[in-house]
Amino acid sequence: MSEVVVISPDRLREIVRDAVESGVGSAIATLSKKTPKEMNDNEAAEYLGVSPITLRAWRSQKRGPAYHKSGRAVRYSKVDLDQWLAGNKVLTIDSLGDHHEKSC
Repeated sequence: MSEVVVISPDRLREIVRDAVESGVGSAIATLSKKTPKEMNDNEAAEYLGVSPITLRAWRSQKRGPAYHKSGRAVRYSKVDLDQWLAGNKVLTIDSLGDHHEKSC
């Protein structure tokens, strides 16, 4: 025999909101565990979506994200990589239109 459950729209919104919050929280926790705070060339390159050779070239040209050196070891902090990505965002006409519509 099947049961029929009646839920108010407000209660359904609460259930969905709680499920989404839980899922997002779990995803953030998983990503935090997978992304180290300090990365070597290969890890940083993968995080940025470029090749390690590109990172090395940028360093030799004094370009790209900030990095730390300890002897010959090069390390990139996740915070520096995120700041560099945010600082190098190129706004397009379409993205400006979207931003304008959201801010109005």
